[in-house]
Amino acid sequence: MARLVTGYVENYYPVGKIVGVRGIKGEMVIQHTMGEDPMLDGWEVVFIEEHKQSFIPHFILSAQLVQPDELWLQLDDIHTREQALLLVHKQVYLPEEEFRTRAPHSPLQLLGYEIRIDDPSQPERLGLVEEIIETPTQLIVKTHYQQKEILIPLHAQTWVATDARKKHLYLRLPDGLLDVYL
Repeated sequence: MARLVTGYVENYYPVGKIVGVRGIKGEMVIQHTMGEDPMLDGWEVVFIEEHKQSFIPHFILSAQLVQPDELWLQLDDIHTREQALLLVHKQVYLPEEEFRTRAPHSPLQLLGYEIRIDDPSQPERLGLVEEIIETPTQLIVKTHYQQKEILIPLHAQTWVATDARKKHLYLRLPDGLLDVYL
């Protein structure tokens, strides 16, 4: 499985990517990033980035979770396989508020959080979570510190705590990680 890079864009949160088409009526296969148990009931609209920074609304006829990271989506204005094929590899987005409601267990909830380091020998504030990179083996947080891109593995040994009210992500960095980048 290829890595899936997701980042926050102008009040829209990525919920997945169209990876294929199912059947002849334009039903699409979405590799989603909404975490465990996404809320699909009453879901009415998604935004597809058909062109750079162009978020086109599409009304949903049906959404079905078929695997923990895959769902089938039938849109109101897509009726044929050929129409759906034009959207393969396009990103699917939700407005921020709806994303937070529908994907409460998604790691993408951390986008925009301030990274705080839980170690007195490290800087207290590192930067903002700019992207979440999902690989088959782990999540990686991307941020910038001192004009350098920093990639931090996110797992049980590095993730200390999260304060949703303050939008803080507390991490314990692996020894020497910042030195590698700086």
